[in-house]
Amino acid sequence: MTHFENSYFSFFSASFSDPNKSVNGDSINYVFIENENLFLCAVADGVSNSYSDTLSSSIAINTLFESFETLNDEKSLEKRLLKSAQQAHLSLYLNDKKPLYSTLTAVVWHTQLPFFFILNSGDSRVYQVNSEGIKQLTKDHSAITTKKDGKGGLIVREVLSQSLGSLSFKPSILPKVIEGSILLATDGFYKSSFAMSLCFDLTCGKLNNSDFKDQIHTAEYNDDASMILFLPKSLKPL
Repeated sequence: MTHFENSYFSFFSASFSDPNKSVNGDSINYVFIENENLFLCAVADGVSNSYSDTLSSSIAINTLFESFETLNDEKSLEKRLLKSAQQAHLSLYLNDKKPLYSTLTAVVWHTQLPFFFILNSGDSRVYQVNSEGIKQLTKDHSAITTKKDGKGGLIVREVLSQSLGSLSFKPSILPKVIEGSILLATDGFYKSSFAMSLCFDLTCGKLNNSDFKDQIHTAEYNDDASMILFLPKSLKPL
């Protein structure tokens, strides 16, 4: 668990490995670009049918952040984030060795403004958390598929309809007004109801920082699980 505070927000992040795997296929990162008053954070979940889910997510995250900091001449935050994600996609798509695919969910916030931008491809998510509850801000890029199981039944699976590295890559990007804390989560994290309830309790002041950090490790995760949670101080208490 990483936790820090500055004059703009409180920040928490954590990443937990699937108990049945030896390597975590998720990647997370964040940066506060002080001279621009910009905060960028992102989570990525390497797709299981990749050559390496760990390699996929780490390349996606690293390329996104490198590109974003390089594109500092781009005045539009929306375009800057989109161009950075496109570079991350190409870093996987143009890989000439093995297929690499990853989800990507990123948020960029100018700390002097009351809104932020979300970029999403895949089924990692962004939520807004406040006293009214936990609201999902992104839509999953997924679809239901079926096939016969050979015994007269059907096998139903949920699969990604797009991700970084795929031909169908077409990320969603949208602005949102800040109305609470911001939670980025891979599917392994948001499928843990206990972990999500802890984020709600922390945001609403029902749980202090120390107890949150202690208890988040006790949640049951059935997949790689990663989160970033930041609480803008101008909105506290929520």
